[in-house]
Amino acid sequence: MSTAPSQPLVASPPSTLLPPNTTTLSLELSTLAPTACRWDTSNVPFPLMANVFDGEGTQHTTTLTGLSGDLRVSAFYVNCAAYAAAPPLVLACE
Repeated sequence: MSTAPSQPLVASPPSTLLPPNTTTLSLELSTLAPTACRWDTSNVPFPLMANVFDGEGTQHTTTLTGLSGDLRVSAFYVNCAAYAAAPPLVLACE
């Protein structure tokens, strides 16, 4: 039986400082194993995450929406089915 790696998700860009008035952000995600991935603005379990990444291999893409466009920090929680038992990857965008 194999176990999941401790750092299975790599986001591009990582948490980042964004230009003023940015309300969306394209995000690419790489995983070590083929899996389906989701994201949410709340820290909820994987099955309850409202937004789905495109791609079910090891490369995934999405557009994060709901950024404030001002200097407030927006947090996004990312997780994948293969790693659903692990804490989500948290991205902070300001």
